[in-house]
Amino acid sequence: MRLETKAALWDALSASQDIQQFTSRLYGPDDYERNKMAQAAVERKFEIIGEALSRAKRLDPNSMEREPYIRRFIDLGGIISRGSEGASSTTIWETVEFYLPILIELLRHLIESD
Repeated sequence: MRLETKAALWDALSASQDIQQFTSRLYGPDDYERNKMAQAAVERKFEIIGEALSRAKRLDPNSMEREPYIRRFIDLGGIISRGSEGASSTTIWETVEFYLPILIELLRHLIESD
C-alpha cells in the first residue's frame, strides 16, 4: 500500500478516535440529540472520515473495494456534508455505537499491513 494511502487511512483513524472521545460521556441517542456541540463535532469528523476514505479509495482502489465498511463511511460523510435527511441523529448514534469500532479495527489493520 502506498504511503499516501496510509496517510489518508491515518486521517480517517484519527477522526474516528476523536468521535469516540467526543461521545464517551454521552449515554445514548437522546443524550446525543440534546448535545448540539457534540453533534457538530461528530458530524464534522464523519465528513473528514468520508473525505479521507474517498482519497484512499482513489489512491488504491483495489485494496479499498474489498472493504465494505469503506463505502458505508464514504457515503455517510457525503450525506452529512450535503445536509441530506439520511443523517439523522439516530443513524449517526447507531453508526458511532455499532460500526465505528469495526471501522477503527479495520483501519488499524490496513495501516499496519504490508
